[in-house]
Amino acid sequence: MFFEEFAVGQVYETKSHLLTAEDVTAFAAAHDPQPMHLDSDWAARTAFGGVIASGYQTMAIAWRLWVEAVMADHGRAGVSLTDARWHQPVYPGTEIRAKVTIEETRVTRRGFGLITMAFEVYAGDADLVLTFRTTGLLARAAERAD
Repeated sequence: MFFEEFAVGQVYETKSHLLTAEDVTAFAAAHDPQPMHLDSDWAARTAFGGVIASGYQTMAIAWRLWVEAVMADHGRAGVSLTDARWHQPVYPGTEIRAKVTIEETRVTRRGFGLITMAFEVYAGDADLVLTFRTTGLLARAAERAD
């Protein structure tokens, strides 16, 4: 969607994504190699009771779901990421989805479209696992191919 198609207060819901044990291991091995993500014996002895997904993996999947569902190829650059909070662990075998609320839209002094989005990421139907806000530049309708 182009910048002009967004309005403050709009709410979007993404489809869900099943997070597999293989996904968790591959992401952790490449990007967050901590034992709670990689070592089932170690993780079983923690308060988590088993391997959990990296919070950054959860965030990355939520972002991908948003891009696929709404933003498509109209993103131009990220500007900020704030207020990230992990509310609960995410375990392999969990389906996650995102609810995204448009909090601010404005045109910058240089004429770029800027939006701020609040993400709520859920496991299953109702368990809130992650919240964060992000601001980014989006394509303007004037960029539309004639």
